[in-house]
Amino acid sequence: MKTPPQRHDGVNCGTSSSPAPPKSSYAHTINKMTSLMTMTPASAAYFRYQRLVQQRKREMQDAWMVRNTEEIQNYAECNKMKNFFKAIDGHCIKGAAPMLSSDGTTLLTEKSQILKRWAEHLRSVLNCSSAISNAAIDRPPQVDMKDDLGLPPYLPETIRAVQQISSGKATGSDAIPPEVYKHCGPRLSAELTTLFQMWRQG
Repeated sequence: MKTPPQRHDGVNCGTSSSPAPPKSSYAHTINKMTSLMTMTPASAAYFRYQRLVQQRKREMQDAWMVRNTEEIQNYAECNKMKNFFKAIDGHCIKGAAPMLSSDGTTLLTEKSQILKRWAEHLRSVLNCSSAISNAAIDRPPQVDMKDDLGLPPYLPETIRAVQQISSGKATGSDAIPPEVYKHCGPRLSAELTTLFQMWRQG
């Protein structure tokens, strides 16, 4: 049986005893105790309240984290993906990004100046004269118009359109979630088809 190597200072380096703490920790402790002994009452009160404020801050952060985690978990369990990702990403701060002036020499930071610059840019882009000739317009091959696109939808078309609705989207003016349309079956699709045909006939 081999014996562990021995050190000259009498400490067995093969044992699992914890190493002695570095001398810097002792120096830090001594300096801290010295500063506490020489501290004035005002300084002691300041550090005491500072410690209480930091403790209260950590408690508030922990409570907010727990509350936010429970809210995100609730969204995940209820399959509310929009609110789920919104809670994870947090609130976005919207602001107007600075822009350069038309000559590129001045940085515009005021909101009114930025809006005026956008109006100037869009006016110059949208109101420019067209350079497309009539010959270029007549060059592409002409195709027949599909008159059936203007006809009211039939039941299979309504069913196919309802099945293609994406879940988790915001409701429209009727405040009906998309999941209601998808899970109500062919009865609702038939009623929608009748409603579309009546709306088409006026």
